[in-house]
Amino acid sequence: WSRAWRGELRLATGRAAEALADLSAAAALLPADADLAVWRGRALCELGRCDEARAEFDRALAASSTHVWALIAAGACREKSGDRRAAEPFYGRAKALAPALFER
Repeated sequence: WSRAWRGELRLATGRAAEALADLSAAAALLPADADLAVWRGRALCELGRCDEARAEFDRALAASSTHVWALIAAGACREKSGDRRAAEPFYGRAKALAPALFER
């Protein structure tokens, strides 16, 4: 998990390419882990690799259809690529599962 946490830290500090390398190494050891798929998807989205990012979010949601952060990240990635309409169902599902996250 050390590579995964280092990757998440790098992602949080704007070092998406380095994060992706760490997260990919961790995911090779834990291919079914939904959190790693979300983190990898976020890194890929930051790098503009939206199709690959969406595939990671789909993988996370296949492992856990109620993974709120996967839903939010999937929506955000679609929105970042200019498709707000495609983002809405993901945000709607996330809001239904965790309404407090969407309160202001």
